[in-house]
Amino acid sequence: MELSSYSDLGLLILRVAVGAVFLAHGPIKITKANTMSQGMGVHANMVMLLGVAETFAAVAMILGRFTTLAALIIMVVMAGATYFKTQKWGKKFTGENGWELDFTLFAAALSLLCLGAGAYVL
Repeated sequence: MELSSYSDLGLLILRVAVGAVFLAHGPIKITKANTMSQGMGVHANMVMLLGVAETFAAVAMILGRFTTLAALIIMVVMAGATYFKTQKWGKKFTGENGWELDFTLFAAALSLLCLGAGAYVL
């Protein structure tokens, strides 16, 4: 059975899934920047900026608007998260706070950067 005729639906599903993850995490960084900055080891303003970027990217992904920009933002965020986890905090690929999800989200964003939003946009 050939499913390639459903590629636009697949892109919609991927966009909504990636957007949902960032919509769950971005606003928390905005509202709890001071608390989160202590755990992350960065300034609260950086956490707030990260939260704004993640929230914008999430909404853009879900709506299918500015998908290229949203994908680039997510890729930068995930590259930064992977850097912190591997270089600063010594985390492994799997295990507690591993970077496997960061890698997967980076790859999903790269796929959307290459393929675009698809036909289903708002």
